[in-house]
Amino acid sequence: MTERNYPHDTTLLQWKAPEYVKYQKGPIWTTIAGSMTAALIAYGILSGSWSMAAAFLALSLAYYVQHKQEPREVIIEITELGIKAAGQLYAWSHMRAFWIIYEPPIVKTVHLRFAKKHKQDLILQLGDQSPVEVRKMLLSQLPEWEGKEEAPLDALVRALKL
Repeated sequence: MTERNYPHDTTLLQWKAPEYVKYQKGPIWTTIAGSMTAALIAYGILSGSWSMAAAFLALSLAYYVQHKQEPREVIIEITELGIKAAGQLYAWSHMRAFWIIYEPPIVKTVHLRFAKKHKQDLILQLGDQSPVEVRKMLLSQLPEWEGKEEAPLDALVRALKL
């Protein structure tokens, strides 16, 4: 992804944060996940569903390769034109609302809902940045979705350390 320069865009607030949270997995987690994956692959083979076995093998290999990498540190900026994350500008006019989920040390994220319904929410890590400062800056441009909680799927992913 290339960084674009916007000559009339002033940065109002900036911080660095990992692009996602990488959960530490111990030997028990690895044993359970490996056993479940092996059982699903074996079931696929024994039931004659080779495509199921191949799909679980491919998914487990892709997960392994992806999670061996460390998350990149990205620069997040709140600017006059919108929010920049890793050099990509998301214009204020394309966003509908925001909410912050701040339950340290477990969850420290800002969520941005886009105006187009088919676009997935943008979730940014707050890292060490003050949620009060971020909220103050965002309120000048977007309405806050008060009372919004973490999505059940996000909580499940976090609980399973995926």
